Amino acid sequence: MPDSAAVHLGQAIRYPTIAFSDGLEDSTVFREFGLFLVNSYPLVSQKLERVVINQFSYIYKWQGKNSGLEPYILMAHQDVVPVEDSDSGWTKLAFSGALIGDTIWGRGAVDDKGSLISIMEAAEQLLQQGFQPERTIYFCFGHDEEAGGVNGARAIAEWFKSKQIRAEMVLDEGLEIIEKNYRPLKRPVALIGVGEKGYASFELSVNKPGGHSATPEKETAIDILNKALVKLHKNPMNARLTPTIRVFFKRVKPYLPLAMRFAVSNLWFLKRQFLQKMEGNKGTNAAIRTTIVTTIMNSGVKDNVIVAIAKATVNCRILPGETVDDVKAHIRKQLRDRRVKIKPYPNNFNPSDPLTSITHPSFLKIERLVKELVPEAVTAPMFVIGATDSRYFRPISNGVINFLPVIDSQGFHGLYEHRAIEDLQRMISFYSLLIQKSGEAVGPER
Repeated sequence: MPDSAAVHLGQAIRYPTIAFSDGLEDSTVFREFGLFLVNSYPLVSQKLERVVINQFSYIYKWQGKNSGLEPYILMAHQDVVPVEDSDSGWTKLAFSGALIGDTIWGRGAVDDKGSLISIMEAAEQLLQQGFQPERTIYFCFGHDEEAGGVNGARAIAEWFKSKQIRAEMVLDEGLEIIEKNYRPLKRPVALIGVGEKGYASFELSVNKPGGHSATPEKETAIDILNKALVKLHKNPMNARLTPTIRVFFKRVKPYLPLAMRFAVSNLWFLKRQFLQKMEGNKGTNAAIRTTIVTTIMNSGVKDNVIVAIAKATVNCRILPGETVDDVKAHIRKQLRDRRVKIKPYPNNFNPSDPLTSITHPSFLKIERLVKELVPEAVTAPMFVIGATDSRYFRPISNGVINFLPVIDSQGFHGLYEHRAIEDLQRMISFYSLLIQKSGEAVGPER
C-alpha cells in the first residue's frame, strides 16, 4: 500500500463532515471535502466522468470495455456522526486523523471514510497502470447517510432509475470479518450482508393535567409513561430463526463448540433453548428478533411543576419477515393503555425484500475474493442490524451486498474510532481485485 493511502485517510478525517438527523452541520466543509477528493486523486478526476447530485453527493463513472455487462456500483458515504462533548473521552482529538504506529484515529476512520478512501486509492493506482475495467464501474458517495440518505443515496438511486441502468452488483458498508467479537467461533467468519433490518421509531406520549408539585395526584404523566416503557422492555417481540440465520449457522457449525454444534444439528427439539442462549448476547439477540429500545425522553419544565405532557421515543430494528405495522401492533398490544398515544415517525421503512440470494453472482464474487484475501475465513450470509444507503438501490439490482474485508472494527458512532493500516491495505486490495476481475464470470463451487 502506498504511503499516500494512510495520509489521505488522515486528511479526510480532518474534514468534520457532520450530518445530524435534520441536516448538515456545515455545508462549507462538504464543499471543501469535495475539492480534497479532486486534488488528491487527479487521475480519477481527469479520466472518470463525475456527476454531482444535490451539491455534495457524487457519482463517478469508469467506462468499461464491454457495454453488454451490467455495471458494478461501489458505495461509501462522506458524512459522519457528531462527537459528544467536543472530544471528551478521546485520547486524541476526534477529527485529528492522527497516524500513531499502525493505526489511524478519528471520526470517520471506520464509518465510512476508510472505505471511500480505499475505493479512490484502488482506482488511482489502476489508472496509473493504464487499466480499464471489463465492465463499467460506478463509485457513489452520498453525503447524508447518517441523516437517512434522502438527499444523497436516494437521489443517486433515482438518477440510475431515470437512466434505466440496472447493476449486477451494489457493494456498500455493513458487515465485516468477525474474529474476537463473537468468541464461540474457532475461526474468523466473513459475514456477507444480503439485506438489512427495517427501521421504525415511534413517539409515545401521555397528556394529563399537571399542577403544583406540592399536591401531586397518585399518578402523573411521567408515571404512566414510565410504566408503559418498562412493560415494553419486559415484553419484547418474539425471537425466531430467519432463513438467513439458519444458513449462517449451517456454514459456521463445524467451528462452534460441541454443545452449540449439537444444538444447531437438532433445532427441531432444541430451538427454544438455542434461542434463549442467543438472547443472552446483545449482538446475537439482535439477529433473532425485532428490537425495541427507548432512546429519547422529554418532560418537565421546572422542579416544582408537575408536567402535563411526557414523551418518549422508542427505536425499533425490524427483523426480515416482519413489518412496521407488526411492530406498532405489538407496542399497542403490550401497553393496553389508551392514555399512551402512539405516533410513528415519518421515515420508517420495512426490511429489504427480497434479500440477495447466496447463489447470486454478486454474493459468489465477494465470497471468492474473501477466500483469496483471507483464506482462513469462513464465509456466511447475514443481514445488517443497522441501516445503510444501499437499501435505496434494491429497485435497480438483485445483487446488493453489504461487506468490507476488515476485522473486528472498533468505534462505530462512539469513542476511539480507528482503523488499522492493515485493514486499510486489505480494503484497497479488495476493491482493486474486484475491479480487475469485474468481467470474470463466477458460479457455485463444485
